[in-house]
Amino acid sequence: MLDTSRLLIESYDPDFVLNNLLLITMGKLLTPKGAILLRHDPQSLYVAKAKGMRGIKEKEHIPCAENECKTDVPIISVNEFDADK
Repeated sequence: MLDTSRLLIESYDPDFVLNNLLLITMGKLLTPKGAILLRHDPQSLYVAKAKGMRGIKEKEHIPCAENECKTDVPIISVNEFDADK
């Protein structure tokens, strides 16, 4: 585990990092399918990585239906999280 985290932290290739994060997550969840979706804009998601999924291709944009790609999700900073303890 330590070697894997060092490998990911030291890599400057985002494709390598995303691929390994997806494979690690799929392995932990014991699932043969998975994808990493990133919000591209308020109306679409970007498929950064996909494994074992039919109909979803990497580097494509998936349009969101109304209210599916909400942009008003609150972000909690580390300082706010620590203050709650």
